[in-house]
Amino acid sequence: MKKRGKNALAVFVPLEKRNKLELSVSSKDEFEGVLYAVSGVNIINGKKILVEGKIDTTALVTDEIEVLFNINTQKDLDIAEKNLKKTILVKFVFRYLKKVIFYVIRRNL
Repeated sequence: MKKRGKNALAVFVPLEKRNKLELSVSSKDEFEGVLYAVSGVNIINGKKILVEGKIDTTALVTDEIEVLFNINTQKDLDIAEKNLKKTILVKFVFRYLKKVIFYVIRRNL
């Protein structure tokens, strides 16, 4: 990520990605002329915000599945749970396959 010298970082996700998953969008913000869904993840220089109130912010835009889930409703929670279970299952299967492949290689099978 390019260093921008700002005192805050907001993480945004594409609206179409949240809409595709049928997730609610409770908050939107504009970054570089594009409207995004706010993820709820922020890093803020607390000293500056106490003194100045509103501070310059830059953004990180991502469509990573784990960040798409800003849970605001029961429906959001249900969708997140369903999708994250799939993600965890896939990771588990790949981890298991890596172990099997490693075993096969070690045993020269």
